[in-house]
Amino acid sequence: MSGRARHIAWGDDSDERADASLTEECPPLRQSAQPLPRARSGRSWGWRVTVILSACALLVVGVVDTPRINAIREELSGLISSGRNASYHFWFDKNVELTGISKDYQDIVFQALPLERSLLWWVLNRSSITARLAMLPRVQSASLMSCSGSWSFRCFELHIQERTPYAVTLLADHAWIVGRDGGFIQPLPNVRSFDDVQAFIEASEHSLVALDGVQGAGGTIDLVRGRLQYTADIIRTIESEVPLRVTRVSLEQNGEARVSFKGRSYVAIFGFMGSDLSTVGQEARRLNQLLPRIDQREGIVKEIDLAFQKVAVVRFE
Repeated sequence: MSGRARHIAWGDDSDERADASLTEECPPLRQSAQPLPRARSGRSWGWRVTVILSACALLVVGVVDTPRINAIREELSGLISSGRNASYHFWFDKNVELTGISKDYQDIVFQALPLERSLLWWVLNRSSITARLAMLPRVQSASLMSCSGSWSFRCFELHIQERTPYAVTLLADHAWIVGRDGGFIQPLPNVRSFDDVQAFIEASEHSLVALDGVQGAGGTIDLVRGRLQYTADIIRTIESEVPLRVTRVSLEQNGEARVSFKGRSYVAIFGFMGSDLSTVGQEARRLNQLLPRIDQREGIVKEIDLAFQKVAVVRFE
């Protein structure tokens, strides 16, 4: 009660004195109001300090821990490279076993293989690979299959049927070595006449046959190849019936064939060369029956004309 009373009394007696003292000690606000200085943003200073500290930290890390960073970088690069190599080996590594081709031609065959292709491509494109190899001069045919007796999908067995030199022929004043199937193997730029062909055959290590007249009056390269193959069939039929080796065949315009044999000076004339080789076989058997008597006069026999049905006409020198 006394405190409250005193408070009331103090308020009644001293309010004016307090107001006066306050007025004297504190001048009016409107008289002392001055523009306050603009406070700088604490956020702006904090952002700048953060940037500076971050830059310093990066600089310290770059200077102090550069070897460590380089080591980490190299380790990561090695892991990436190892993974890349492992992936490449998994999809591209393959083993190709080559058979049926001469050793001196194996490198050329391998160079023609699309080894840069993936294993999946090889599995799906075997016919394309064999067709590509068949374009090589000495490849007559090719077959590609998985290795027998092997569970590895990376192993392929490539068998080549090599086109061996069989004959030499002149085509438009240019000589070619050809195979039994009529395929062209190798050009002979220095052989331009039939005498050159004979000289080349005599010096060759192969038992080659000289072919003349296969080009005929012209035609496409496929037609010429067909004639070459047909001529090879004629030679094979004759040699199966006569114990003599054919060294030269000249196809005449009338369809006849003039055939020379090794070790014999005479020429045998076979009749019309049709698609049926049975006529050639009959004429060859007729020649075989005449050989004992012809050989007794071999030096004076010039021609043996077999282009008759049941007889042969022998012309002497």
